[in-house]
Amino acid sequence: TIKRFRHVAILAVVAFVTSGCVGTYFTWEKARQVRTGMTLAQAEQILGHPNSVTSVADSQRVMWVYGTGWGQGAAYSVVVKDGVIVAVPTLPASFR
Repeated sequence: TIKRFRHVAILAVVAFVTSGCVGTYFTWEKARQVRTGMTLAQAEQILGHPNSVTSVADSQRVMWVYGTGWGQGAAYSVVVKDGVIVAVPTLPASFR
């Protein structure tokens, strides 16, 4: 029937819109809380599980990435050595 079709169509649109998010959502405010000297576990408590961990020489680059189906997104990475964060990026004040 038409009512059933309309109901299924609405559910399909909702599923499509909400499935457009990829990665681990984080805010720049939370990213600014991550500091050198913290453990990776502490950073994960703030930002959630990272999306990527890449070995670089004697350290690791740990990255959190978030994107939406509308072309918006963010990426944040830190350098970790022996489980401790040794480098974080400076985030511009315009990142809100």
